[in-house]
Amino acid sequence: MKKLLFILLLCTLLFSCKEKKDGINEIPDPFNGSDKVVDLDTLVSKQNFLKTDTLIFEKLSKANIIDKVVAVSIKTEFNKDSVETVRCRLDFYLKGKIIHSTPVSVYASSEDPMWSLYEDVFENEKTQQKDSRFFELSFGVPSCGFTQSNFLFFIENGKLQLVKEYDSMGDGPYSDGLLFEPKFAGDRVISFTSKKVTVEGDESKPYNEDNEDFVLTYSDSTAYQFDSGEWKATLKSKKGTSYRKEFRTYNELYKQL
Repeated sequence: MKKLLFILLLCTLLFSCKEKKDGINEIPDPFNGSDKVVDLDTLVSKQNFLKTDTLIFEKLSKANIIDKVVAVSIKTEFNKDSVETVRCRLDFYLKGKIIHSTPVSVYASSEDPMWSLYEDVFENEKTQQKDSRFFELSFGVPSCGFTQSNFLFFIENGKLQLVKEYDSMGDGPYSDGLLFEPKFAGDRVISFTSKKVTVEGDESKPYNEDNEDFVLTYSDSTAYQFDSGEWKATLKSKKGTSYRKEFRTYNELYKQL
């Protein structure tokens, strides 16, 4: 199924806009630029945590793969574009033990941002079967006009991969994010593509309040193939450059609503 993840958020915005750590005691220390293994208690004690959020898995928990993820906000800093971000760590648990730990950075906000978990990321449009090996974590303010930080993960045979990081934004009918298009064999995704899609008002036409005109701009077409136990991405278009535009009315674009 063509999966426009930011449109799922947009569907909501259009109408609402407005632990205990035991078991494994050693994990990599990626924040210090090293792959060395450090004691978990030492790592925890030397970080000044700003906030923690816990999200519970349903399908992966039933499959005895992951029970929950604890998102730990560690510190604020500024990226190369002088934008304030929050350095975080995503700790994945199974039966009270940390089985994976992934460092990420998200946009800071003076509002009240939150983490969200989506387990049914890819669905076979013909059979409605879902590939539960994929899931996505998102962070941001659940309201119009705020940027969401998104992280697409894949897990199989105990190996967790952060496949794609991207930002998205929805503001009423306008949006910016990624369109994922998976190819299935049974209930498994065997390949997929992604492309950035920006939805803006068509300023070349008079504004129609009842059925606004939009321009859809496509860029950063990327193909993903599964090779040697992990997904590998190949950029198919020039990065950051538009390769196609489409013109739609509001009724054409959001008729499913």
